[in-house]
Amino acid sequence: MKKLIVSIFFGTLLFAKGMIFSNFDKAVEYGRNSNKPIAVFIVSSSCIHCQELLNNMKRDRKLLDFLGNNFAWVVIDITRQRVPSMIPFSNSTPFIVVLNPNNLETLTEPIKGAVPNNLLYKYLSEILKLYYNSIPYQSQNF
Repeated sequence: MKKLIVSIFFGTLLFAKGMIFSNFDKAVEYGRNSNKPIAVFIVSSSCIHCQELLNNMKRDRKLLDFLGNNFAWVVIDITRQRVPSMIPFSNSTPFIVVLNPNNLETLTEPIKGAVPNNLLYKYLSEILKLYYNSIPYQSQNF
């Protein structure tokens, strides 16, 4: 049942603007090609807090559009995939971190645990400002 929820979540996201990936390498490639930071959501299909986070996100069109327009984002389900070694994963899900697409370094401290959508949006907005302010001659409206 929980795998079905994750699958439904991915299906719902196909209607969001932008790209969502389940493959980290493809998200990195897209992030580099589009100059977008990489938002990594690490979840487990057996984690009720992960399901809560994903379900709340899929109901929030503003958050989905914001993610799709401004990030290369990837969802890694640890029951099916390995977490890439450069991610400072704490073995606790849900876990959200944003990486610079050019050097794959974290842009700020990760979020650990399920957070309300409004706080997630605020966190991602601040990271986006930080990222674009670090790039010379880059202007971005968000």
